Amino acid sequence: MTPPSEIMTTHGLAAGYLPDKLIADSLDLSLSRGDMTLLLGANGRGKSTLLRTLSGAQPALAGKVSIAGKSLADTPVADMARLISLVYTDRTHAGHLTAAELVALGRQPYTGFFGRLSAEDRRIVDESLDTVGMLQFSRRYVSTLSDGERQKIMLARALAQQTPVILLDEPTSFLDIASRIETMQMLHDLAADHGKAILLSTHDIAEALPLATHAWLMVENDPALAASSAMITGTVPELVATGAFDRLFPRRPVTFDPSTMTFRSVNR
Repeated sequence: MTPPSEIMTTHGLAAGYLPDKLIADSLDLSLSRGDMTLLLGANGRGKSTLLRTLSGAQPALAGKVSIAGKSLADTPVADMARLISLVYTDRTHAGHLTAAELVALGRQPYTGFFGRLSAEDRRIVDESLDTVGMLQFSRRYVSTLSDGERQKIMLARALAQQTPVILLDEPTSFLDIASRIETMQMLHDLAADHGKAILLSTHDIAEALPLATHAWLMVENDPALAASSAMITGTVPELVATGAFDRLFPRRPVTFDPSTMTFRSVNR
């Protein structure tokens, strides 16, 4: 039987910090298998907070997150690790581990108390490294790898978890332009070819937008709008056609150019 496309949903979700730091409210969102969705917004709008809330790392202030039809709040931690993998923006510090050993940590939800890898676990580790083009680096220490190579290793670790949902917080922050393009293409392929539901926050809009299927826009607060209007979602073509991207930075001297799918200065 073909698995349902929609894998993660939110209903009336509110995210933020008590007592007075609400970054999003009344959110009804969904992620589907095979889609690469961008989470976009200005610095400080709360993208990382929302990602942590969706992953269960931070409790929701209201509403609920469901994955595979089950409330995340009612899901044991061990089971959540088989449903959602989260890749943070922080530089990877695992100098005493080889690439294969770091990726093997993604098998922890399956290896039991002692963490012993079976032949099947090792096959999945090698397959994950191969998928991101890093199998030949499996015995290299992580400390000897470039930032781009380390990021691929972290993607391989997420793949080794074999979760239907992968959440990434600024995955290209420390990468050069070539590595940013390569990473975005890899995420697109993981969604399209492996049926993953991928959500990533990014400021690399020029590299990401042409490859994304959907976008969630955390627009700047507008007193004339209801709180639930602080998030605009849709397919990328829909959002381009409606001019929604111009609401990302309404107080900045930039505008979205749909012909090039990039932001440009209004003074030029």
